[in-house]
Amino acid sequence: MLRLIKYINSLVIYGDPMKKIQFILISILLVSCDKISDALSDGEGDVLEYSIGKPASYVIHNPDGTTNIHQFKWDGNNLSRYRDNDLYYEAKFDDYGYALEYQYYKPDGSKAEKRVYERSKFRVLNQKIFDPSGNLVRKDSSVWSNDSLEVKVYDTFKGVLLFKETFDKANRFLSIQDYDTTGNIILEYEWKWDTDYRKRILERSRNGNIDSECTWVDYLSYYTRFDPAGNILWTSTREVNEFDDQLITTYESESIPSYQGRITIWTWKAERFKPYYTE
Repeated sequence: MLRLIKYINSLVIYGDPMKKIQFILISILLVSCDKISDALSDGEGDVLEYSIGKPASYVIHNPDGTTNIHQFKWDGNNLSRYRDNDLYYEAKFDDYGYALEYQYYKPDGSKAEKRVYERSKFRVLNQKIFDPSGNLVRKDSSVWSNDSLEVKVYDTFKGVLLFKETFDKANRFLSIQDYDTTGNIILEYEWKWDTDYRKRILERSRNGNIDSECTWVDYLSYYTRFDPAGNILWTSTREVNEFDDQLITTYESESIPSYQGRITIWTWKAERFKPYYTE
């Protein structure tokens, strides 16, 4: 029986492509508690179907009474994202919702850097970064294992390994390792997942220390973020819809005033990207 799994690709929509982490399949760092609905598999080897949603708006209600409004204006698979009426970036996606190009803009409206991705389905094969004048300033190339469970990303101009990522068969992160120019690991993340749900993260570790935990009750998630010493930085409660798109998130924090009482509200378009299938 075909099982439908609704899938938010944070790499595509929410991730900050200014950070190299967006070079990968799913930006788990930024949506470390998002749930993907329905069972990952029914144990019978069925084909699974995934689709990515299109956000319409994202409003942050700050504790000081101010608001920040993010708008997502779509034209087919092309997106213009605005932050408080300022154009943040323009992006192009394939029919399945994977990013092909990002053009960033400065607060004054002039062009900032541009990033272009060559893909083979979910795999990023290379990433090109251009400066505001259109000059190619960096090119990252990916070397994937035959089973697509590991990728190494290299800066081809400098000839150095930037980072390595491993995945499980559901394309979920198991680990990320950042390297310095001498080949030493300088940062490592590891994830633990709910085996029955595609994107229910239970725990993430940074350099061997737990930095976030998440539990789920139906369409609610309860998230806790820790500092390196194990102290709670903030907690949140997130509500999702039947597609597991996030709707409302409320925050509490005794150490970060900007998070105490913060509320974020998302709205979504009815249209979604084309579903794709995986074994």
